[in-house]
Amino acid sequence: MNRGEKLKEKGSNFHKNFSGFWDYPEIKDECLCCGGEVILRYNESDCDRRYCSRKCSRRILTTKKVRKSAKVFPMLYFLKHERLYGSNDGWVTNERIMEVMQRKNNQSGKMGVWPSILRLWISRGWIEKKRRYVGGLKDYSSEYRMRMEIVESPIPLGKQYLIAAGDWD
Repeated sequence: MNRGEKLKEKGSNFHKNFSGFWDYPEIKDECLCCGGEVILRYNESDCDRRYCSRKCSRRILTTKKVRKSAKVFPMLYFLKHERLYGSNDGWVTNERIMEVMQRKNNQSGKMGVWPSILRLWISRGWIEKKRRYVGGLKDYSSEYRMRMEIVESPIPLGKQYLIAAGDWD
């Protein structure tokens, strides 16, 4: 029931022709860290929340067990999104990763920064890597995607991330 209907129920003469406010529904989502409930609202500050609290957000982005955690987790989140909704079966080139991370998350870095960060997650079994040869033997481009076991897991991505880092209690 929206605010306009509540005013009509009160029976006030001032609101008898009132058609109601534009109340938007609350959308319930899952916290990326703990799996708790996040309520998305129409206002500017709450329309794109990913975490249920500031504690969950800080726990992910400032964990001491992962070096450059503020760069690593958004990149893993992007790779998961590309695996679920992207084209080319989830394979993303190094150039595309660099472009998105610089544009969306204000993350700076040269071309070689992202593969060196991904190397750890490849060794942990989170990311798959393939080389696509363009010309000769030395002329190749690397492509990355997140493994489907990680994407389809019922555990939230942030919790998996902290468990893999050894920071989940």
